[in-house]
Amino acid sequence: MARRATDTASPWYETSRRYQALVDKLVLRTTRDPREVAEVIAHAATTEYPRLRYLVGSDAKARARAKTFLPWRLVEAGVKRYLSTMMNRAVPS
Repeated sequence: MARRATDTASPWYETSRRYQALVDKLVLRTTRDPREVAEVIAHAATTEYPRLRYLVGSDAKARARAKTFLPWRLVEAGVKRYLSTMMNRAVPS
């Protein structure tokens, strides 16, 4: 976070506070169960031919598919739109 984002005198303080609240909410909602992550790590550590990357959860897999098949500007626009919608719905001004 930017150094002055938490400065109440900053003109960006309120916007920064709202975005931080949104990010906190999204992290809580999308955080995986540590046991699920541990199972994937154990599998990667014990398999004969481990892959370079392991994705845990349907959200991570969906993002990976989107990045593979869609032009980057569409992925970026989708994320921007999603965050904008979430800001308008989830975090009161």
